[in-house]
Order: sequence, then C-alpha cells, then structure tokens
Amino acid sequence: MFETETEFYLWFGARMTQWVRTPTQARSRDTLSRIYRVTEDLMAEGGYDSASINEIVKRANTSTGAFYARFDNKEALFHALHEQFLADAKNSIEESFGPARLADDTLRSLIERLVTHTLELYRTHGGLLKAVFYHTRINPSDPFVARSKKVNRALVSEVGRILLARGADIRHPRPKQAVQFAVTVLVSTLRETVVFGSPGLLPRPVSNRGLVRETTDVIYRYLACADA
Repeated sequence: MFETETEFYLWFGARMTQWVRTPTQARSRDTLSRIYRVTEDLMAEGGYDSASINEIVKRANTSTGAFYARFDNKEALFHALHEQFLADAKNSIEESFGPARLADDTLRSLIERLVTHTLELYRTHGGLLKAVFYHTRINPSDPFVARSKKVNRALVSEVGRILLARGADIRHPRPKQAVQFAVTVLVSTLRETVVFGSPGLLPRPVSNRGLVRETTDVIYRYLACADA
C-alpha cells in the first residue's frame, strides 16, 4: 500500500501515459473520448470479449489506424480506460468531499453523500467495473491485478479518511477498523446490486433512492452504534 496520498497520486499520474499515446489536437481528443465511451458501452452490453477493436472503431466512427495511433492493442485500451476511471473517481472525490464540503456534514449526511456518489459511479461505469472484476479473477497473475489492488486500497483508504472526519460522531469502540468495514459494506453492496444485479439477494428490485436510504441506514447504525 502507498505510504502517503502524495505517493499514490504521483505514481498514478505517471502510469496514465503508459497505455495511451495522449493526443494533442482537439479532434484527436474527441476521438479518444468516443473510443472510451463506446468501449464502456460494449462492455456493459456483453462483457470484455464483446468489445472487439472492429466494433469499437465502427461505433466510435473512427478508423483502425486511429485506434492504433493511440493504443498498442485492446489490452492497452482496457488498462487506459480503467486508469481513466480511477482518475475521474479521484477528481470527483476531491471535488465533492474536500475540507470545505465536509464542514456542514453530520455523520449521517456524509454517509448518505458517499453512498449516493458511489452509486452514481457504479451506475455510470458498471460495464467497465464488471469487466475489471472478471479480468482479475480469470487472470490472477496479470500485473494488472496487483496494480488494481494497490490503487483500490489507496482509494478505499481515502474514503475511510473522509468518514473519520466525523470521528467524534463514531461511537464504535474501534473506529478505524469499523470505518474500513463500513467501506467494504458500501462497495460490496453496490457492486452486487448495481454492477452485477445479483438475482436472489433481494426479494424485489430496489430503486436508487431506496438503495441509498437502506445502505446509509445500515452503515450509520453500525458506526454510530444507533438503534434507530
């Protein structure tokens, strides 16, 4: 795990250029954005294998040559797309949960905002996240797996830091351990219900509002040791 948040961000910024040759012209940047977008769409429709290079360039209204001008292969695109997602997640966390935005939060309102924020990320990028999950299970020796775990731990640590900003309201006798467990509950719940839509876990579908309400309630009661 990274020793400091700065170490993580320095490493992360350096990695972003490894998989994609970054365009300098606006038209090329637009093409790259379309490639990212349609690749996620294809993964959402049929998983990693359904996102072939031919189908990607067709839907992105570009050429095979333009694709290879940016990426060595599909695997490089997958890595770049995942790292772009992590960069966007990092930026959105900084924007939504910076010190100035935390000042007026109660523990419950902070948890609700975190749940809502994570739900939106998972709804938007569910296809990619499902592909990442399966890739790490099928290819456990791939260097991508170790990198992904390291980055995920850093992001989870950051979410934990945000929750601990309301540490005075956390009445669990082991607050740091409790916060780590709460983050695990948050990620696992939304992954299973939103990304995988696991059948049989819930008796009937739950709306976004209901999912936020119930997940917030579970985590708040656990951290605050509240009965109601």
